[in-house]
Amino acid sequence: MGTFAGPADAQLIGEVDRAQLESWRRADGNKIGFCQFDVNLTNEFDRAVAEEIAARLLLDSEFVMLGAGYGIDGEGLETDLFRALINDCDVVLGFHVGAGMYAPEFTVTRPYVAYDHMMIAADPDYQSLEDVPSESRIGTMMASPADLALARYIATRAPENRWNRLPYGRAIDLVSGLGEGTIEAALIFGPVFATISEEDPEATQGLHPIQIDEAVESTANIGGLMLAKSSFLRLEVDRAIESMIADGTIGSLLEAHGFGSIPAVPGGV
Repeated sequence: MGTFAGPADAQLIGEVDRAQLESWRRADGNKIGFCQFDVNLTNEFDRAVAEEIAARLLLDSEFVMLGAGYGIDGEGLETDLFRALINDCDVVLGFHVGAGMYAPEFTVTRPYVAYDHMMIAADPDYQSLEDVPSESRIGTMMASPADLALARYIATRAPENRWNRLPYGRAIDLVSGLGEGTIEAALIFGPVFATISEEDPEATQGLHPIQIDEAVESTANIGGLMLAKSSFLRLEVDRAIESMIADGTIGSLLEAHGFGSIPAVPGGV
């Protein structure tokens, strides 16, 4: 969900029916509420981070799961986020954070982790992207940041040294295509590959990461989305995250939740 970002000058308040806003229900100063989208593969790790944040703020934590049925352009997402942050929670977890990415009604926490896309292959002779012969097929997730980065990178190469992109709609099909030989390499988001490896080890057996050019790397700094008016709470959340980075808690939680083997940087980049 964190890849969606609205125009920085968009105003949401006029698009939301005030009858749908129920802020009076959220007057409990002893709790901090977190929302998560049910499609996020890192939810268990994000929840563990949130519980530790709450503990360091001496608050109880509560969680609300949100559904997600948004298209590639994320239409309607920001208005739903605005409602959720007023009615249901203080922080929406698992978002790509960065300056100017969201409407002015929002602010973002500092990142607690950064993930990269990774290139994987089945052929043991492939140790880097440059080992993959030209005109080979490289699978990507359709319209993902890594897909667009790879397209730009391929376009900079001489025509005789270009690979063919083969976009997929589902990550499991991307991995299966690699195992079946439909594609020679695949560009996949690190947490997605880790999750598939844990849930279906047979699907990823024999696959290994290979080096890619930095122009293809697509790093996502992950943090939380909050209302801009919650500036004091955001500062407190940021302080908690900073202490968790400094004492190694984020790194330990990454290991505990199966993300220790993928490109993941506590505190972001």
